[in-house]
Amino acid sequence: MKKCFYLLSVCVIFAATVQAQVDKKYLSGAVPEVNGKVVFSKLFELPGVQQPEVYKRALAWAEANYDKKGNRQLLYAGEEDFIISCRGNDEIIFHSRAFSLDKTDILYQLNIYSKDDSCQVEIKSIHYKYPGAAPDEFDVYKAETWITDKEAIRKKTKLYKINGKFRIKTIDLVEDIFNSLGKALQPVASSTPTL
Repeated sequence: MKKCFYLLSVCVIFAATVQAQVDKKYLSGAVPEVNGKVVFSKLFELPGVQQPEVYKRALAWAEANYDKKGNRQLLYAGEEDFIISCRGNDEIIFHSRAFSLDKTDILYQLNIYSKDDSCQVEIKSIHYKYPGAAPDEFDVYKAETWITDKEAIRKKTKLYKINGKFRIKTIDLVEDIFNSLGKALQPVASSTPTL
């Protein structure tokens, strides 16, 4: 009987350890900080593409993904300075089960800077509206106090359960946005990629 209990305990501990494994892309350094603020950025190299064409491609993508009246809004598109600014308000679903839904709204600022031969994009001012105890109540969390290495990583190889789920979904969303914009910036796109 003791051997069975011991074997069962070892199996449970092993299963918990396997489930706790986290992909390295979500660990240390995955959430970049600039002057204490969370800022995801990416530079797209576009050799031989002039600034007006870079801007045109980026604007077509922004107009397809951020309209002026929905949750995702195109706030500014300046042909004079070749800057595009958008505000995102997306829903992130952590778990969806028959009688429970664990989700949050993620709000962020997206800026696109078009230049000759390149396009710089940044996502910043990230915060979350998470349902509170009452039906119409929300808790608001800033990325700087919620998903940074200091706040979300424990023991260098694990994430805290609550903060970790926000961190993983945020990194995935940012990756999706960057991939979608990257495809739109490529020459001869048959259609504008959407998120």
